[in-house]
Amino acid sequence: MEVKIPLKLKDFQVVSDNTTKEEVKSNLKAMLDFIYKEEKAVFESSNKFFNICTYIRNNKKQQANSMGRYMGLNTSVEYPYQNYNINEIFRSVTIDKCYGYIQSANIFRILNDYESRDYKEIKKIYKERYITKAPKDQVIKAHIHRFFEKGQVVASRPNGAREFNTSQADMYFCTKPEIKDGNIFITIKLSKGEITLKFRIPESQRFTEGFKKYSRPNIVIENEQLVFIFTVFKEVEEKEYKNLLGVDIGKVESFVATSVYVDEKKYSAPFYATKDVNVLTKRIDGLFKEIKRIDNKIAINERCNHPEKVEILKVDRQRKRNKISKLKDKRAELQARAVVKIADRTKSAIVIEELNWSDKSGKWERSIIQEKTKNLAKANGVEVFEINPKDTSKKCWKCDKKISYNSKTRQIKCKRCETKVDRDVLASRNIVKKKNKEIFKSALKQRDDKAAQIRGLYAGSLYDKGNLEVKPVENPSNVVKMKALHRSVSSFNKS
Repeated sequence: MEVKIPLKLKDFQVVSDNTTKEEVKSNLKAMLDFIYKEEKAVFESSNKFFNICTYIRNNKKQQANSMGRYMGLNTSVEYPYQNYNINEIFRSVTIDKCYGYIQSANIFRILNDYESRDYKEIKKIYKERYITKAPKDQVIKAHIHRFFEKGQVVASRPNGAREFNTSQADMYFCTKPEIKDGNIFITIKLSKGEITLKFRIPESQRFTEGFKKYSRPNIVIENEQLVFIFTVFKEVEEKEYKNLLGVDIGKVESFVATSVYVDEKKYSAPFYATKDVNVLTKRIDGLFKEIKRIDNKIAINERCNHPEKVEILKVDRQRKRNKISKLKDKRAELQARAVVKIADRTKSAIVIEELNWSDKSGKWERSIIQEKTKNLAKANGVEVFEINPKDTSKKCWKCDKKISYNSKTRQIKCKRCETKVDRDVLASRNIVKKKNKEIFKSALKQRDDKAAQIRGLYAGSLYDKGNLEVKPVENPSNVVKMKALHRSVSSFNKS
């Protein structure tokens, strides 16, 4: 199967003699800033914005072409190669966003008229009603969720951003990448003419073995740094695994995974996040506490009329927020690697909850972890299934009776079959059960799986190695013994 792997590269060399690396960076940053300011002006002006939308909506022929050629913006014809104009790049990017807005508005109109949850039916109505190209199934599903679950009934206008996907303009601005001796070469058109850039490909099998091609990069500014994001198209052999690994992504526990062995009719002891993930979680929690203290100081200084101190505190708060974003991204990558490694070791396909929605503050963190897990699993040939997350932690995995849990200890005890289990472990088993109910019709037993990590001290409870029942901590000496056991196990694993 073909998979897409993102490749972020910051460092590059300038092969051309007519300019320097700093001049290239300055040119590209100026271009991205120009796009951002012009986009903002267009999106804030109702006349300009809706004029573009009306033109795109009424010109069926234009929609069949690439985004950079709307409204007669074929730069290869109107503007010679040596006189490429940055305004045309801005227009191609802006029109692409306006086109996305039109698709979104059309889907919401259909949902307001029919209130259907069937994405196939919505797509059929879309093709019959509008001349614009029908959106992909994933886009329609996302809008159905926004409409029914989040109460969003109209499309929101796009925002300006310091980013530019070079594939949206024609290839006279940026040529297709050439791969030579482990390097990527692209030629872009800037104020000084043709500039050839050289990027070093990381020495990893993900990017060097089995790749079919590299896409033209998406140029963005992240933390005031210029970043080139390439997409690697790679052919990966899909692994046919019978076993299933249920993964529950949570707030208290980064993730809990349980593997169900189909042929043996057994389930594994639970797998948990590695020590590195838990360390990052503590650092993130500590930064949130520091931000809360800074907010209190800001409120005090505002009351006392100290604007200079308020500005200093706001800068410090923003710095900590940026650090939290980086740590969250790093934690998500570590979690994704751990899950895929467990799946590969237990020869299991991954089953996860469908968490690809957004909250008020942006994309939900757990959905980002899920997305990274899916991408990494596909890149390694591991199949991923998604299930509905409803009641995965509220039903007994043995008798399907609805149960409640203790919020402090997170322990669950079923009144019907007297099953005792942790809430997150229960969810990981129910996730597998939703994917394949046939396995759970027969009584399953726990496999003596030494590969599973031993549970430590979390939420005031300890796990016994051979049993999943929760045992409360009565004696502090037990904690010391468990920590010693952890140290011995970790040293054994390293050896």
